[in-house]
Amino acid sequence: PSVDVDEAIEEICLLYENDRGRINLPTDELREALRLCQDCNCVKFDGQFFLPQQGIAMGPPHACDLTDIWINNIIKDTNEELDVPREMANLENYSATLGHKVI
Repeated sequence: PSVDVDEAIEEICLLYENDRGRINLPTDELREALRLCQDCNCVKFDGQFFLPQQGIAMGPPHACDLTDIWINNIIKDTNEELDVPREMANLENYSATLGHKVI
């Protein structure tokens, strides 16, 4: 399965809207910038450049962060659906490693 880039970008925008202390940028502009970065996301292999057909190419510096933010939201939603107690879900520790607050 591939990372759903649109979901990841929306999750980043939600996190940004809940913590605007660092920069003052309209959310739509942030969304557009993230989309531009992802659309121009290529990977070099064996001397050739490739664009992924879907998801995130492995290798670019942003790939891990975008994937972590996307999967964190899936983990949170799944834990809520399964009614996993918050202390067992350990979301605070996982999110802290990403530098995010659990919302």
